[in-house]
Amino acid sequence: MADKNNNQYQFDGYTPADFDANLCLKVPPLLLASIFYLSRHLLMPFITLAIQRKTGTNEMDYLLKGIGGLHMLTSIPSLFILTAWIKRSRKSGSLVRWIWARAAWFLIAGAILDITLLSSMTKDWLKGFATAQLLLDVYVLIYVCWSRKVRDVFSDFPQPSGK
Repeated sequence: MADKNNNQYQFDGYTPADFDANLCLKVPPLLLASIFYLSRHLLMPFITLAIQRKTGTNEMDYLLKGIGGLHMLTSIPSLFILTAWIKRSRKSGSLVRWIWARAAWFLIAGAILDITLLSSMTKDWLKGFATAQLLLDVYVLIYVCWSRKVRDVFSDFPQPSGK
């Protein structure tokens, strides 16, 4: 893929297995896990309610405890990335391409929002999973900010059809 100056991106150190059918870098599992983790406040209620509807029980209600509207707002940036990843193809429009090119910033924003909300709502850091969530958010921030592969993946998008 070429940039605005028609220079080729340098993807040194990658093997053919790192590229998809469009010759774009695949999203690595750790990045995908980070995206799903930051989307959890929107995905978890959806998945839980779908399972409960299918099974006809409310036994999984405990999974929804503590997830409120503010929590769901923190997951919106990463949900945009998840949607862009699903739609990442030659046929994708300019909005999907715009989101993908700025995906690292969306992840950073989502992690910072999550940390801020978690910090403001947590009274006892030794009770529950608050500390683990905080550490995971910090890990995602560090991973996204310092990983060359993350930068390369988000700079790579299939060329539009016919080009």
